[in-house]
Amino acid sequence: MSKEILIKGYVEKVNKNYNSLEYYFDDELKFLQPLNLAKYEVINCLMIEQFNAAITLTNHMTERMLKLALIEKTTHGLKISEKDINELNKTITEASNLYDSEKMSQTIKLVYNEGLITEQEKTYLDKVIRDKIRNSFSHAEMEKVNKGKKDQIELRSFKFTEVQKSINEGSPIPKKQIKVSTKVPFLQSEIQKMKAEEIAFPYFKNIYKIAKNIDRRLDVKKEYYK
Repeated sequence: MSKEILIKGYVEKVNKNYNSLEYYFDDELKFLQPLNLAKYEVINCLMIEQFNAAITLTNHMTERMLKLALIEKTTHGLKISEKDINELNKTITEASNLYDSEKMSQTIKLVYNEGLITEQEKTYLDKVIRDKIRNSFSHAEMEKVNKGKKDQIELRSFKFTEVQKSINEGSPIPKKQIKVSTKVPFLQSEIQKMKAEEIAFPYFKNIYKIAKNIDRRLDVKKEYYK
C-alpha cells in the first residue's frame, strides 16, 4: 500500500470523525491532569477508527484514573514549592507505593469509600467495565469478548470448478450451506472487530465522564468547578 493511499484514508476518517471528538480535544482535566496524555491517545485512535487500540488504551486510562484519584486525594493541597516539597515527596511516595500495584477491583472500592465515585459509577466500573470489557479485551478472552453471539453461523460453500462450469453453461451456481463454529479464529477476530467498533467510543465517553466527575469532587475549594 502506498503512502498516498494511507494519507488519503486518514484524512477521510479525520474529516468524518472530528466533530464528534472535538470536545475531548479541547477539554482538560485539572486534578487528574496526568490522564490528559492517555485521553489524547484514545482520541487519536478513535479518529482513525482503530477501535481495538482505543479500547485497550481506555482500559489503561480507567485503571490509571482510579489510582490517580487515590493519590490526588492523599496529596491534596500539597504544592511543588520550597515549603511543601519534602512533605509532598514523602506523601506521594507513600501513596504511590500503596496504590500502584492494587488490582482494579480494589481501587474501585477504595475510590468509592473516599466518596469520589457514586454507587452507580462503582457498579458500572466493576460489573460492566472490569468484568466485561477490561478483562476480556486486555486478556484476549474471546469467549468474553464475543459473549452473547451465536455459537455457529451459516456460510455458503462453492467449488471453483463448479462455479466456472455454471458460468460457461449459463446455469445456476450450485450452493451448499454449511455451519461454522464462531470459535474459528478468523471469525472470532471479525466478531471482535465489530464489537470494538460498536463500543469503543461510548466506552471512552463514559470513562471520561466519570473522570470529570472525580475531578469535580476533588475540587473541594471550587477553584475550577462551580
